[in-house]
Amino acid sequence: MAVNFKELLSKPVESAERPKPRPAGPYHGVIEGFKFDESKKQKTPFVRLNLTQVTPSDGIDLDALEAAGGTSKWKPHKDFYLTEDALFRLRELIESCDIDAKGRNFNETIPELKGKSVIFDVLLENSTNESTGEMSIFNNIGEMHGA
Repeated sequence: MAVNFKELLSKPVESAERPKPRPAGPYHGVIEGFKFDESKKQKTPFVRLNLTQVTPSDGIDLDALEAAGGTSKWKPHKDFYLTEDALFRLRELIESCDIDAKGRNFNETIPELKGKSVIFDVLLENSTNESTGEMSIFNNIGEMHGA
């Protein structure tokens, strides 16, 4: 499907609104895949786990979730840094997903995360635009473990 730039760019500028964050709390999802990368500033290596089939747990305000766009087009992700001090978090996720890690390395076990069901915490965090001082709230993914 070709992008219709004329239609996209004919919208009034003031009609473009910042997306509302999803409500905080636990959600269920499935690890769709992974990608290795490094952080922009400090060049710290990480693996990004992309999530799909996201559904809210009990207690999530469904009206607020729908007002923020629901979950059908939402593609959250979780980054795990690949440093000596942070690898334990990835190990704990692998083990909580019932992946046999005994005697195996991360190269062998990370691909096995694909398709695993997980529970993850959605957090609300503040960000301040340094040039304007404007504050906004955004979602971040906190703890994640096998479902």
